[in-house]
Amino acid sequence: MMILDICFVKIRKQCDRNVQQEMALFQRYADKLIAKGNVKKKRKKLNVAASIGRIFEKYKIGKFFSWDIGDNGEVNIVAEGGCY
Repeated sequence: MMILDICFVKIRKQCDRNVQQEMALFQRYADKLIAKGNVKKKRKKLNVAASIGRIFEKYKIGKFFSWDIGDNGEVNIVAEGGCY
């Protein structure tokens, strides 16, 4: 029984460490997307979509976000919750 308890504690610590790493990566990607969306210059929707799409393709993170581009090129990005 004691060995089983030790295994559970070890697994829990590993899980906590993985969650922290994933959150750090998630925040870094979100910062890149926000930087693309905060450009003050008026842009075409297609150019903005291509720019955002390159970030999603490079980091393979498209399934974690839903996004939309407004009429003036402003980017609305929402993080999706869940386990993938």
